[in-house]
Amino acid sequence: TNIKGLTTTQLIALTTTQIKGLNATEVQALSQTQLSAFSASQLSAISTDGIQGLNDDQITGMTLTQLASMTSTQLGSLTTSQVAALNATHLATLTTTQLHGLTQTQIDALNPDEISGLTTTALASFYTPQIAGLTYTQLGALTTAQIGALRTTQVAAIGADAIAGLNETQIDTLTTTQISALTATQVAAMETEDVADLNVTQIAAFSTTQLTSLTTTQ
Repeated sequence: TNIKGLTTTQLIALTTTQIKGLNATEVQALSQTQLSAFSASQLSAISTDGIQGLNDDQITGMTLTQLASMTSTQLGSLTTSQVAALNATHLATLTTTQLHGLTQTQIDALNPDEISGLTTTALASFYTPQIAGLTYTQLGALTTAQIGALRTTQVAAIGADAIAGLNETQIDTLTTTQISALTATQVAAMETEDVADLNVTQIAAFSTTQLTSLTTTQ
């Protein structure tokens, strides 16, 4: 079937079974108007192969309702290029279940604006491996509200290479509970300026192990 030639009325009439049969090439052939005509149930019926056929313009043009209808499996099948095409508003719409479908490779593809666009609830729902995969740049893009929402297990999961991405404002936001959750490796990886910016209360939250992990330059 030449799906590109179908009218909006015809597309709306397609069953979920017919939608599942669309391959990547056929999905990519859909115009923005045609794709926008798909109902939530129709969109969620697209196979993972079909989902990978979506181009950047089709993804950015998706309505929030359509995006919310995507399954975690569909989201998990998106290529890094497709994930990068999502904007901050799109990400803020994703549910916890949908976010859990994102792979580490996909999270690595998120740009700073997308990362900072996540709601505090969404970020707090990330699995620790997802947090562990955040890069230096991504961590530095988090808002103070997002930093404050991180669970202690998430704080402890931040990579040593990424921890240096925290700026002074973000460091100031860390609670004493979060400070106590830092591993010795993370403390040793903190930039000298960040350590110097810690207030008295934060320093007092350090354990003996954390204090002994500080380097001479820190």
